[in-house]
Amino acid sequence: MLAFVLAFILITVLVGLVIYARWHYGTLEKLGIPMVGKPFLIFGNTIDAYSKAGGALDIERFNKFGPIYGVYEGRHPQIHICDAELIRLVTTKDSEYFNDKRRLDFRDPLLNEMPDFQAYEKWKVVRNFLTPAFSSAKIKLMMGSMVVTLQRFCDHLKSEVVSSPGQKMEKFNLHGEYFSMITDLISRCCFSIEIENPSDPQNLFVNIVRGLLSPDNVGYPMLEVLTYSFPILQKIAPGMMNAKLSNDFGEIFSEMMAARKKSGENKRDIIDLCLEQMDKLDTPEYKRLNITKRTIICQALVFFFAGQDQMSSIASCMINNMLKNPEVEKKVYQELDQFLKKHNGKIDYENISELQYLFACITETVRLVPFFSRTERVCTKDWENKEFDLKIKEGMTMIIPIWAANRNPKYFPNPEKFDPERFMPKNKDKLHPYALTSFGHGPRNCIGQRFSNETMVLLSAFVLKQFKFHLRSDSEPAYVPAGPFFSPHTPFYFDVTLR
Repeated sequence: MLAFVLAFILITVLVGLVIYARWHYGTLEKLGIPMVGKPFLIFGNTIDAYSKAGGALDIERFNKFGPIYGVYEGRHPQIHICDAELIRLVTTKDSEYFNDKRRLDFRDPLLNEMPDFQAYEKWKVVRNFLTPAFSSAKIKLMMGSMVVTLQRFCDHLKSEVVSSPGQKMEKFNLHGEYFSMITDLISRCCFSIEIENPSDPQNLFVNIVRGLLSPDNVGYPMLEVLTYSFPILQKIAPGMMNAKLSNDFGEIFSEMMAARKKSGENKRDIIDLCLEQMDKLDTPEYKRLNITKRTIICQALVFFFAGQDQMSSIASCMINNMLKNPEVEKKVYQELDQFLKKHNGKIDYENISELQYLFACITETVRLVPFFSRTERVCTKDWENKEFDLKIKEGMTMIIPIWAANRNPKYFPNPEKFDPERFMPKNKDKLHPYALTSFGHGPRNCIGQRFSNETMVLLSAFVLKQFKFHLRSDSEPAYVPAGPFFSPHTPFYFDVTLR
């Protein structure tokens, strides 16, 4: 009798779990959304979420199912959109209906304060105190520090090349070196702190930032996939990022703030902006929104997290794309040489906008291989659109698969081709303003887009002024599975010579 009761309880629990996991299945089909396939048992359509790089999986789905398709991420229905006009409606024109994002659990109290995943009202307050760091005036003030950092990087690379056999440095990890250098650059420009030797493999600060981008959960794909169906499993699943390193950063940044406050200096950098917010923690608004010291420290962390790997990866991949297209390489060097002749070899903030073709090469690389694979909006009140025959209920998640949307042939003919001409000023009117989604659109777009683009152009101009890069058999980055948000890649290498 006892065995029967236990068996009954077990079967009841299992049936209940299955019903819970499959509760929303059928929602997307009722809306007439093309589905990527039938939900598989309790896993929805995410059983293969870690089988391929997120961007590659989205491109496959877009090519097969078109610009609008449905996915069940575990038990949660999602609509994926790759149409620029629909992206415009969701992110900008009708953003009041889609002004939220999901509350993701990164399994770390500091990382859970990332601004992009906060409720709208809290996000808006946090965004406002970060905005001054990216004003035109502030970026212009950063230029001196940028030039110092870039010149030091180029001087070091030149000495390495000159001391190499035949003055040819082989198997150079440009992305890795850019990553270390940009860590130094952001430290100088945004935190007024100089990193003594960013190339030192033992450098604690560089390793913290690099380690944060090595997700713990990649080694446990099935457990992570199960959390989509049973969110309670997040309590035992490894974090999406390295929690220990985030704590290390928190301790270091707390010490930075304490030292700055004690010194009485005001350098109008990120540390000072954060100190200003610390003084507001006891205000009714901050208490109501649960803005804490962790919230403030996390904003500082995001400056590194959102900038380092994206800029270093894009700038190094641009070199790879340039070398694979000799006509592009020729144009880049011609434009740069004419520019240097005009400005007596000087590169600075006042004149880099003249490097239009180089900027186009950066933008085309941002289109093809953005670091972030997806962005999203959550519907906060029912929305209907007759043009797309869509009726979206409150709570539905709209996913913009960035790699796929950036390859929509409706806007980008021959989408896999590296073609910087797409982004030259003469072609500006031919391109839908919402076709390129790498930095997002609308109120929740990337706050650091201008800083990122101008830094990458400046960096590339400094490096290409002095060096030539050469393809090798291992110059192609291989993108690896890391879940739905990021698109990390394996190391790739170039040979380097002086110009």
